[in-house]
Amino acid sequence: MKKYTLIFTICFLLSFLTISYFSIYREKQNDKRILVMISSYKRPLLLSGQLIRFANQTYDHFDISVSVKGAPEKYVRQTFMQEWEPLIKSKKLTVRFDKNKDQLANLLDTVRNVNLDHYDYFCKVDDDDWYAPTYLEEVNEWLKKEDNISISSTRNAIILQDGDSSVRMGVNPTVLSGPTMCFSKKLIKLALELETNPGAAEPHYTKKDILFLKERREDALLHKLAPLVGVVQERKTSPYHIIYGQQYPSVIRNYGYLPKE
Repeated sequence: MKKYTLIFTICFLLSFLTISYFSIYREKQNDKRILVMISSYKRPLLLSGQLIRFANQTYDHFDISVSVKGAPEKYVRQTFMQEWEPLIKSKKLTVRFDKNKDQLANLLDTVRNVNLDHYDYFCKVDDDDWYAPTYLEEVNEWLKKEDNISISSTRNAIILQDGDSSVRMGVNPTVLSGPTMCFSKKLIKLALELETNPGAAEPHYTKKDILFLKERREDALLHKLAPLVGVVQERKTSPYHIIYGQQYPSVIRNYGYLPKE
């Protein structure tokens, strides 16, 4: 009797472990392949810190594509890129150097020459904000909650402001939340099309609307376009999920003119 009890117990444990394994495997199969997009203008020191932060993310199914602007390539390579070398060698990080353009083009520089079909979502990350180590892990869980998400973002974040005498923290009230936006392939492909054909979104948005927003507010433009190609998702996460670093000047790279570099 003891022999049969032992056999039954072993079979039960093996069945349990097998079911658990395949359950975890199926869950992992649904994980989203993410490309982190960082367009950095004249802030290579902040960029370097951000890359180190993302190297320590708890989620692993992602790559990083960086477009560096406004900083001499030789200087960046000699001073900072040796620190990024492990990420580059592992092919997790791609770095390119581009000239300053309009706001939409500056963001899309991060996906040029990228195989878009290799990724499910493209997440915009700012170089001057703080992201929790679990940031992409939590983003992935939200992206799995709905089908056909074209854009996902959170407005639930902390704003850090510091001055000569104090440090203050507040709550982010904005809807767009550019630093937390993740875009679908459909939305990225539409944005790339609008670069060369600003009338491609008519009759929903005129060529004039597109030209105005692509120069100044790429986050607002993508937010407007998102309902045309899928579902708009607003994530509700911990307010300490991301901290907006407002202690640094806002980088608005182009208001109808290109600053000298």
